[in-house]
Amino acid sequence: MKNILKLSVIGVGLFFATSCGDFGDTNVDPNNPASVPAELLLSTALKETMDEVVDQWDNGRLGMVHAQYWSQNQYSDESRYRPRTVSTNNFWRALFSGQALSTAGTGGGGGMMDFTTIINQVSALKDAEPGATQKTIYQNQIAVAHVMRIYYAQLATDIWGDIPYSQSFKGLDDLNPAFDKQSDLYPALLAELNAAISSIDADLPGFSGGGDILYSGDMTQWKKFANSLKLRLAIRMSDVKSAEAKTAIEEAVASGVFESNSDNAYFTYGGSAPDNHPLNEDRKTRRDFSSSTTMVDYLKTTGDPRLFKYYDPKSGGTEGNVDDYIGRPYGQTGGDASAMPRSAVSQPSGYNLYSVGSFRPTDVLRPDANAIYMDYAEVCFILAEAAARGYSVPGDAPTWYANGIGASMNYWAIDDQAAIDAFVAANPYDASNWKQSIGRQKWVALYMQGLQGWFEYTRLDFGLLILPVGGSLDPITTDRVPLRLYYPTDAATLNGENYATAVANMGADDMSTRLWWDVQ
Repeated sequence: MKNILKLSVIGVGLFFATSCGDFGDTNVDPNNPASVPAELLLSTALKETMDEVVDQWDNGRLGMVHAQYWSQNQYSDESRYRPRTVSTNNFWRALFSGQALSTAGTGGGGGMMDFTTIINQVSALKDAEPGATQKTIYQNQIAVAHVMRIYYAQLATDIWGDIPYSQSFKGLDDLNPAFDKQSDLYPALLAELNAAISSIDADLPGFSGGGDILYSGDMTQWKKFANSLKLRLAIRMSDVKSAEAKTAIEEAVASGVFESNSDNAYFTYGGSAPDNHPLNEDRKTRRDFSSSTTMVDYLKTTGDPRLFKYYDPKSGGTEGNVDDYIGRPYGQTGGDASAMPRSAVSQPSGYNLYSVGSFRPTDVLRPDANAIYMDYAEVCFILAEAAARGYSVPGDAPTWYANGIGASMNYWAIDDQAAIDAFVAANPYDASNWKQSIGRQKWVALYMQGLQGWFEYTRLDFGLLILPVGGSLDPITTDRVPLRLYYPTDAATLNGENYATAVANMGADDMSTRLWWDVQ
């Protein structure tokens, strides 16, 4: 079970025992401690790094737009392949150091650096601990931090390609870490994840519920999450390292992956600032995003009831009336976007605030929406693909395909099994074109996980996504959906030599450069 996040104020009290005449701590600021207990650091790192991943900048203008789940009502540069320099810099910093979060209401923590700090801090406690039980609890905590650092490392490398990792997080000892080739990093992340999984003792807890806002210290759940993440790593490299991917997937299934939506890795925002979902917070002052014709038309063509969960009808329309769900053309010019009123097209669900005056439980713009790390539907589609590739997994591709659709619909509160079965029958698994068959339904299921939806499109090449109707604003990427993001200017200016090496290795720093795992 996931905790509802209540982090309006995190107070850290420090008490200093001093003797008469000892002024050693006179200049120590108790409001800015040099170190934070690992448990509080974990909750901050989990929440505030995800604030950035799900917000209006990196989810909205990058993930949701590049995956074509959303179009832009105005300021449409990102949908025409011109990212904002400040946003790219902020995202890089957030994932690595957590020092430049752009989301309002965050405290500037998080990033892989914080998870490294947790690893180092708890490792020191473990080394000094004489008791076997407490040592094991510390080891579980270390494993949790490794899993999360790997999670964000994969996210970063799938956005940019080669990234600093193996030589990073050393502070002043190395201010210019080398970039790891993605071809080296993926196997290294799998090895690190294998070590974390093998070190977990599910009979003992990890962090307590106050720090562990995902699983309240339940290491059985963390082990399932780690193995499910192993599936994600493995399937993404399956076209370039098939044997290694096969082994990793079979190992993960044997060790235990997500088995239902009750295993999903997510937390729920509290619903009021500063613990408000970033997209709801953005909605208070801006109206930048609408539905995309790409997604709306596909959902209508396939008769998908998730249409009514993902979007609102156009202004004045009737909820559930298919004809009142209209997508905005993807990638309009700024002038064309501004000329088309928002009222004429469907907006993300929760935009209209229905006459009852409250959000529906599945509205994506509600203040207490979920932040999803990974879910059961994705696991099902990975296993469907693994079966299609001939890997030894329980069940066959059609069954896992149907399970993935069912898990997604259940998550979005569509529980009529007869209706789900009818949808699967009308949109059956196609073994002769399994990449398209699995890829399209996986893309639908990854709605609101914009970055993952974009990655899966570039990997599986399942069609549907279009070029911006207003044309590309990028001088190079004009005839395809972007395959990666430009490196931030920070990387080029602050770590120039290593940046240049990475660019030479990859071929070019542009959005048409294929990642290592992305084969044609």
